[in-house]
Amino acid sequence: MAKKGQWVGRWDHGREWLSSHGVRTYFIRKTIAGKTWEVSTRRSTEAAALAEFRRFEIDPANYSPRPDVVDALYLDEGLIEMFLAWSKAGQKDGGKGNSKAWRRKQQQYLAWWAQELEGKDLKRLDLRTDIIGPLKGTSARAHRIAVVKSLFGWLRTVEHEISKGEDPVLGELKAPKRQGAQSAGTRYVPPVADVRAVIAKLAAPYKDALLVGLGTGWHTTEVCRFAADGLAEEFPKEQRRKAEWGVIGTTHKSKNYHLTRVSKAVFQAAQQLLKHGPISREWFDRAAKKACKDLGVTPFAPGAMRHVVGSFGVAATGNLQSTAGFLGHQGARMVALNYAPNAAPAKIPTPV
Repeated sequence: MAKKGQWVGRWDHGREWLSSHGVRTYFIRKTIAGKTWEVSTRRSTEAAALAEFRRFEIDPANYSPRPDVVDALYLDEGLIEMFLAWSKAGQKDGGKGNSKAWRRKQQQYLAWWAQELEGKDLKRLDLRTDIIGPLKGTSARAHRIAVVKSLFGWLRTVEHEISKGEDPVLGELKAPKRQGAQSAGTRYVPPVADVRAVIAKLAAPYKDALLVGLGTGWHTTEVCRFAADGLAEEFPKEQRRKAEWGVIGTTHKSKNYHLTRVSKAVFQAAQQLLKHGPISREWFDRAAKKACKDLGVTPFAPGAMRHVVGSFGVAATGNLQSTAGFLGHQGARMVALNYAPNAAPAKIPTPV
């Protein structure tokens, strides 16, 4: 369980907060002319807090602690460790309950932010110089933004280490939206021939994993969950057909268990994947993109298999509902939005 900050007592003009790393802070809480104010004095002794209260009384609306004595706050290993503990802890314990995969990314990008913000007081950062500046030209910009916003949100609302005025990203920094080829209806769908070439280029277990994706349309996370603890059941001999050799199953992102009928080739790949055991999604992505680069084809991630299968299914059957059922959707709306636009429209009579 992550150690949490908490309110620990009262003083003459408000209440006291004890952070998770043992720092006491005095907060002013007063009702003046019908309006209740609660602000941090940024002071850890009652005498210093009292001096701040006298300044507060003069002009509550424009009060802020004197910056000349405010303790600096740095993004160091200790602070990162505390944040990750909160990120891991469940909501009932006051944490965020994030997945292990996302916490690994948070740790990775916090280490990067720590380098960029080395020696800088987190309470006195400039949005453009200290935050936006380092982001220019970086990869995974949306993830770096999400992590730094989460960090400052935690410092402000959970640890009470910074005020709203000291949060450089509050209401300011927006994660970039996916545009162009990544928008619904215009998403790049790799040709099946390119996908088959990449599968032939890959080595196990990623070769088998990509073939399973191409045969099922599962999300990448579902393929990874299957590799760790999936189900593969062959049909009785008299019922087997090359196009339907058996069923394989994994937990869908909706938490429901999803079974998919697959061909002989996909079933055999699934068996090999189960023998190998758990695979890394990150390394799966890297392997697929490297194979694309080596082959000189437009790069795609394993997650594109869902769009290949959805588009192929709509084009081959013209039936949105059956395609939706195969992919595990409750209705055809998602198929119409995400896959039908990429499928070739039905043929109409033409002169030739």
